[in-house]
Amino acid sequence: MIKVDNLTIAFGSKRVLDRVSFHMNEGDKLAIIGPSGEGKSVLLQCILGLLKPDSGSVEVDGVDIINASEDELDVLRKKMGILFQGSALFDFMNVYENVSFPLVSHSDFNESEIKTKVEKTLNLVGLKGASNKMPDELSGGMQKRVALARAIVRNPKFMFYDEPTSGLDPVRSKAINQLIGKLNNDFNLTSVTVTHDMLSLDKVANKVLFLLKSKIAFYGKVSDIRNNKMLISFINGDADID
Repeated sequence: MIKVDNLTIAFGSKRVLDRVSFHMNEGDKLAIIGPSGEGKSVLLQCILGLLKPDSGSVEVDGVDIINASEDELDVLRKKMGILFQGSALFDFMNVYENVSFPLVSHSDFNESEIKTKVEKTLNLVGLKGASNKMPDELSGGMQKRVALARAIVRNPKFMFYDEPTSGLDPVRSKAINQLIGKLNNDFNLTSVTVTHDMLSLDKVANKVLFLLKSKIAFYGKVSDIRNNKMLISFINGDADID
């Protein structure tokens, strides 16, 4: 489903990713973790086709991301949902308009069908009755829920989350992670989550990829973390690995 092979990318003299390789099967939920500046978001952007690596390959759902045409990428991206780090809501649109935007722009649904899908999706993320609110009227947690609703409204096959709890307090972070885990499982999504939230790994993922010094230091099941002393130290915040 997702295959990354010998992915290498540098910015100037700094090699951010060095021959990174891994694969994911359908239904896998992967969390990408590691110290700041180790290339987590860069790896995500390469998978999405937003950055072109210096060498290596990325394949998503059988599509060669690096060499695909814009038309091929457009078709693939219709199968993807993305939750951006800062939510990236349109501040001049209300909640309904934000969530309906992908359907209005990239589907053949009529107005009634769009309304039904948007309302159903808002209910799923706990925002029933919030359609007419503007983004600046919402808390950070509610903004994340709106962005999440917009990401899943087209029933994607793949979901990508870039620091989904960034800027949220622990209570709201826990709620968002629980919601992500529920949606991932309910829709059997194949998902990739870049996160610093070590306490909720088991909520959003069944696999973990640990980036350290431009390479993969660990790739395996969340349940296997307890057998990796270095990873446990990082999660506990007492490892000198910078």
